[in-house]
Formats: sequence, C-alpha cells, structure tokens
Amino acid sequence: MRERIASAITDRLYKNPGLIALVIVILVGLSGWQMSKLTINYNQLELISQDLPSVLATKRMFKLAGGYGNLFIVIRGKDVPHMKRVADDLTAEIKKIPEVRSATCRQDVGFLRDHLAYYIDIDDLNEAFRLMRKKIRALTREKLGMKSGDTQTDEELKKLVDKYRNVHSKFVDDEYNIDGAREMILIVIQANGIPNDLDFSKKLLSDVSSVIEQYNQGNPRGVKLKEQDGDGLVPEATITYGITGEYKITYDDSTQLKNALKPTPIVAFIGI
Repeated sequence: MRERIASAITDRLYKNPGLIALVIVILVGLSGWQMSKLTINYNQLELISQDLPSVLATKRMFKLAGGYGNLFIVIRGKDVPHMKRVADDLTAEIKKIPEVRSATCRQDVGFLRDHLAYYIDIDDLNEAFRLMRKKIRALTREKLGMKSGDTQTDEELKKLVDKYRNVHSKFVDDEYNIDGAREMILIVIQANGIPNDLDFSKKLLSDVSSVIEQYNQGNPRGVKLKEQDGDGLVPEATITYGITGEYKITYDDSTQLKNALKPTPIVAFIGI
C-alpha cells in the first residue's frame, strides 16, 4: 500500500515538474520574507509576561525615577576655563532633548567644604595647627621690621592644602566634574528610557550628536569640537570629546551583533 502511494506521488511529480518548481520558489520566497522580519529583542522586560507584579512595579519605577544607566560625554582640552564654558553650554542644550531627564557637568561640594575637617587625619590637623602658629609668628616679626627668612612653612602648608584639595574624587575648590590632571570634564546624562530599548537608545544618541554638531557649527566661542575614541587630543580641535555609557555600549554591541548575523541566512540557504 505504501509503495503504491509513493509511486503515485512520484508519477505526479514527474508529470508536473513546472508546478513543483513553482511551489518550491513560492515556499522559498515566503521563507525569505518571513526571515527578513526576524528581529532581536534586547529588552528582557518585554520578553516576560507584562501582567507580573514585578514587571508592573518596574514600569512604575521607570515612570517615577526615569530609566537606569547613564550616558557620558567626556570633553578634553588644555584651557580649563574654556572647557568649563563649553561644558555649561552643551549641558544647557542637552537638557532640552525630550529623552533626557537630567544632565549636569557639576557636582555638589557644599557638604564637603563645610565638613572638610572630618576628612583630615588628626596628625595632619596637628601639623597644620603647628605650621599656622609658625606662620603667624613669622608675619608678626615682619610687621615689627624683622626678617624671618621662613620659606619652608609656606611650602609645607601648600603640600597639606594640595593633599586635601581632592577628597573622594571631588575637588573642594571646584564644583565641576573634572579629573585630577584638570584636562577632562565629564557631562553626566540621565535619560527617561532604558539602554535595552534600542530604538530609544538610537534616538537619544542621535539627538545628543545633533546637539553637539549644531553647537560645533554655530557657537559664539569659536569652539572646534572633534570626536575621538580613546585618549589624546585631536590637533586641529580646541575641544576633543567622546561619548560612552550604558546606552552607547548597548547600542554599539547590538549593531555589531546584527552585522555579524547578516551572512548567516545566506550561508544557511546555500547549505540547504
């Protein structure tokens, strides 16, 4: 019975080769069309049931506090006052982007200034007290017309001041997010979305890049901005900048993965 059925099907196939070829072409075309619609969803929150209490709570948190993760813009240069003005200008423009919840290039150092004594070692406090008394005596002698000849006290006091100028990566005398070498300022951006939402990340990165480009073309300070990954300054630029953070890294990784997967369907089809 099976042989008869198989023989009948085989006879029909041989008698209608054109029809069979047409069916195969249609199936291949439909398969290719469906395959082209395949996408990679990096948002794990969308891959689980949206009715779970944890998912609902997470979405409420996003509405209240914005997204998680940050986008960082690092600007580098040699002229510190110039860098600070550029950082303030860019921060003000970036805040206008709808996807941005907050942006800042400064940090609050008021508490640190008011309570700096709590961060100083007891031995250094005693040494500072001794040096200040020594300095007062030297100034008193100078007022009385006597030469003190004391230069070592000023140097020792300067060393103590420099030691506690930067506490917990914060400069007591500078509210900007500036590094120890004073050649780099960090702009911290908090967005309203999440890095795994690639459409949101793409829009955010595009808008931030547009703001920088518009500022580069029409700023009143004569600033020439150039982007560069890694360390170092671009010679023809007054300010060198770079963009990083969770939104940038996640989007770049997804783009590389998509590019790596592009040849896979072709290779699989050829193998079939």
